[in-house]
Amino acid sequence: MRQSYLFYLRCIAIFGQGIAITFVHFVLSIPLPLLPLILTLSILSLCNFHLAYRIYFSGYKETDEHIAIQLTIDLFALTILLFFTGGIENPFVFLLLLPLVISAAMLPIGYAVALLMLGGFLFTSLMLDYVPLAISPNQPLLWSINWYIGGIWICFMLSALLIVSFIAYLAYQVRQSQQKMIQMKELQYRQEQILA
Repeated sequence: MRQSYLFYLRCIAIFGQGIAITFVHFVLSIPLPLLPLILTLSILSLCNFHLAYRIYFSGYKETDEHIAIQLTIDLFALTILLFFTGGIENPFVFLLLLPLVISAAMLPIGYAVALLMLGGFLFTSLMLDYVPLAISPNQPLLWSINWYIGGIWICFMLSALLIVSFIAYLAYQVRQSQQKMIQMKELQYRQEQILA
């Protein structure tokens, strides 16, 4: 169940990242190194197809370790995309928080701390080295600032949407579990009444 949620989130992420790359490169005319970006999204898509196969066709039983591996893949893929699109200067850099939020909610504390340390290392590495965006010097400074602020707004709204939907999903799962427990207790009570 947890991995199917990861599968759908990754589908949204791959689609959104593809749209963002296309928009920046072709609409904003900011040249991006398309080969590593497309290659990263392709590998992430293959990982997602493999995850879908494991979930829906192989009868695979999910484990905390496998979920941690999937979130690690997401962290590395997003870091690679950010590396080639401005690093720490990319307004979407804070999307690195999403796999960490998911790990904190889905995984035991040891895995969550390990992913937190990895996320911190990857974020720090983006501060030290990245490929800057090749914004034309002919572009007015205000244009760059407005797009950056717009990017931050989109990043905030997207992060908020994903976090709220994820927490709502978890709350729904808790309510379902509680409802099943109540039904089981009622059934047990009725059976005890019949036997008495």
